[in-house]
Amino acid sequence: MVFAHRVVADIRLANIPPGTPGLNDTCIGVLNQDINCNESLTWATEINYYYDSDTMNSLCTPTCRAALGVYLDEVKSACETSRYTDDKNGLSYHAGYDAELAWERFNVLCATNAAGENCNLVIGKLAGINPENQQRTGSSDPSVMCNECALSVIKTQVEAPLASNADLANGLSMIASSCKTTVNVTPPPSASPAWVSVMDTPVTASTGAQAASPSCAGIKYTIKAGDTCQSVAEQQSIDTVQLLAANNLVANCFNFPTAAGSTLCIPPAAVCKPYVVKADDTCTTIANSAKATWAQIVSWNPELGRSCQNVARYVGFVVCASNPGGS
Repeated sequence: MVFAHRVVADIRLANIPPGTPGLNDTCIGVLNQDINCNESLTWATEINYYYDSDTMNSLCTPTCRAALGVYLDEVKSACETSRYTDDKNGLSYHAGYDAELAWERFNVLCATNAAGENCNLVIGKLAGINPENQQRTGSSDPSVMCNECALSVIKTQVEAPLASNADLANGLSMIASSCKTTVNVTPPPSASPAWVSVMDTPVTASTGAQAASPSCAGIKYTIKAGDTCQSVAEQQSIDTVQLLAANNLVANCFNFPTAAGSTLCIPPAAVCKPYVVKADDTCTTIANSAKATWAQIVSWNPELGRSCQNVARYVGFVVCASNPGGS
């Protein structure tokens, strides 16, 4: 099979227009520069997918590794204090966030074992995964989780600033223990400034109680004395982030309407079994409490991040412990 998009050529990870708020001209110029990598760097990005050998051979080259590493270093230097904001969720990102994310994904997908074999290919084969549709073609090799590659891939994520989280670290420890082996992990360095931070004050703010829209596609909840953002979310069985989004309210519950008689929209598609995140929670503990899987918790609550890296930011918030709008 021939893949026309697997042509070796310089690619760009960013195309940011001049004058973008929060980014100086030097930073934008560095972010927009070409990188000597195959185009697969822009689409082979799912670290939990198993790709074919053509893709891995095109992506995982020494030239691309070197070019991507230089690109990340230059972005960190040129964009040291530059940030962009996610006003909807009240988050601020370092301008080099996407470059760091690309670097981490590259390192996971291009990890190799002691024999120099690509671990994505090794694990995919042992797990019996068809790279064309990501479906199993047969039973998985029972030794796959104790394979050198499986441990190496998880270790790579645990040591990466963005991917690392308590779930991964605990999972690696448990797997290593069950495999009767030891994996030495170097914790990722603390970023300064932080890759992602919660904004102290919202960029755009609501000025007070905001009535639910007459076109509210759901029930209207009337605020009572003593109601808070989180108490309403829990009582009405809705993820806090979804409650705020449905009512055009600012992230992190800034300026949440507290005047008795104000109304909020509760869309049925967002209603779920509520769970209040505790200080020591991980997606694993939430999943165990909900009798669900880690993957389900992440998919039901995208604000927690693909690797559940954001869970600590949502302590006290309500998240979904069941499929929103479903069973």
